[in-house]
Amino acid sequence: VRRSRRHYIDEPMTSILCDKLRAEAGRLNAESGLDMRLVTDRHELFRGGFGLFQGARNAFLLAGPSDNPDLAEQCGYWGERLVLFATTMNLGTCWVAATFNRALAETLIPAGERLACVIAVGLVKDEMSVRESVQYRLIHRSCKPIGALCRYDRPSERFTAGMEAVRLAPSAMNRQPVFFELKSGAVTARVSPSAWGPVDLGIAKAHFELAAGPGRWAWGSGAAFDSGEPF
Repeated sequence: VRRSRRHYIDEPMTSILCDKLRAEAGRLNAESGLDMRLVTDRHELFRGGFGLFQGARNAFLLAGPSDNPDLAEQCGYWGERLVLFATTMNLGTCWVAATFNRALAETLIPAGERLACVIAVGLVKDEMSVRESVQYRLIHRSCKPIGALCRYDRPSERFTAGMEAVRLAPSAMNRQPVFFELKSGAVTARVSPSAWGPVDLGIAKAHFELAAGPGRWAWGSGAAFDSGEPF
């Protein structure tokens, strides 16, 4: 049910909502070793973002150790877990790779950490405004069919379930650049080199695992999904 949202109700989130978001971020940080933190009432993070955002005042900053070679992918993977958690609380979210005040965001994370990207989060109306709907249609392409996102050497219900979820995963400009393969019972995922490809790869891996699990991904393009048994 989740769709990216760029128009927000310009009101503070309740302390209860903020506490729940921070608790979930803390839980995922403990598991991942990342530093995903919620900052609130920071309109200036989104000012100058080509007019794409209205009323945005809160964000998750996704960061981690600067020497982590897989940081962007891991932020995509674990950040999407935060996005889906926020969706269960009827909050709007939007992955933001470039149209935010990076200089300001980087002052809000500790030394020795690197910022991968941010996720806008906040209160939204149930229905998109006309302007937001137009923006959505301009930015988001139609989802690719599953056949364009993967190949396999034999049918598998688990693999199909995972790919149904991958098809719904957000990606930069909805390009859906991640490609999955099921071969001899093993699943791998790869993405072509690009600025935001690793983040897209992490997001897609999270969707696949949530739908096809149990299992856990190795990091990197071309890495395998360890499910403990063949698909």
